[in-house]
Amino acid sequence: MSNPNVRVIDNLLDEQYFKQLQDQFMSTEVPWVYGDYIIGEEDLRCDPKYNYQFVLNIYKDFSPQSQAFEFLYPIVTHPELDMVGLFSIKANLNPATEKIQEHGLHTDTVFKCRTAVFFLNTNNGYTLFGDGTKVESVANRIVTFPSDMEHSGTSCTDEKRRLVINFNYFECEYFDVPKHRHKYFGKQEPEEEKSRQSIVQSPYSDKRIIY
Repeated sequence: MSNPNVRVIDNLLDEQYFKQLQDQFMSTEVPWVYGDYIIGEEDLRCDPKYNYQFVLNIYKDFSPQSQAFEFLYPIVTHPELDMVGLFSIKANLNPATEKIQEHGLHTDTVFKCRTAVFFLNTNNGYTLFGDGTKVESVANRIVTFPSDMEHSGTSCTDEKRRLVINFNYFECEYFDVPKHRHKYFGKQEPEEEKSRQSIVQSPYSDKRIIY
């Protein structure tokens, strides 16, 4: 891999914790929602019959949308990622196909931030970039890159499904972040209000996320 804007981190999470996280998302209890398209017709690379996936919205509109958010604290507070502001988190499930389908190049946002793809299972699918760079789907791997870089997901052929979690976020280099962050405005809460908030301590650092 030669693109300096694409960063890959293997074994992001502790092995035991990752196995628990993987088991949660591979459970039959996950309330996946059918999405009738992945890519707009003008950017589509695959046969239109494969232009669908199953999704789980985890974070959007400044708020967690799923209990799955609780399991992702070790990722969103990981010191190597420097996440200080979340825009969206979404899990994607792409069923296996007879041949690998590249869905189509796209970007996730219309503004500048950081995009990351966390791989929940190992398979022969990959994340593809516009310059031809490929990052293979390896369990417990994360790839991060500027949000204006076009990329494409794929299906796989060697497992039942390809599972990823997609993050769009802001890095700390953009902000002077207070120790305690208000979920909407990044403001420090008054002392009397802090006790009412649910504060989760990261196992990696003294960063905290309030939700």
